[in-house]
Amino acid sequence: MIDPHPSGRPLHVAVVEDDADMLDLLVLLLRELAQWQVSSFRSGAAFLEAAEELQPLHLLLVDHRMVPVSGPEILTGLAARGLRTCPAVYLSGMRPSEEDLRLADGFVMKPFTFDELMVALQRFLPGESAS
Repeated sequence: MIDPHPSGRPLHVAVVEDDADMLDLLVLLLRELAQWQVSSFRSGAAFLEAAEELQPLHLLLVDHRMVPVSGPEILTGLAARGLRTCPAVYLSGMRPSEEDLRLADGFVMKPFTFDELMVALQRFLPGESAS
């Protein structure tokens, strides 16, 4: 289990992924193994609609390539509304462009194992230092 937030409450992560199987797997892994609070969304539009009510978030995992609202569009939309309050990490089977990478804090290449995902995310968690 990943250490909880310093408040003692579980970390709150939002996952935005249009592939239903991938979304279900991520939610299961993050809730059951990492014991995080997970808010999940099948579309960027649904996430943006709910974003204000989800605060505070500790981490945002977002599929880079979704239609009609892509990962970069989600991050731009959050920033424009003053809601970009936590690290954001792209999940993608292809490396995002340098321009898109500048919008996010990190990137995890699909496919990945749970251990690979957690190692990649560790540096973005509260109380962790970037190495």
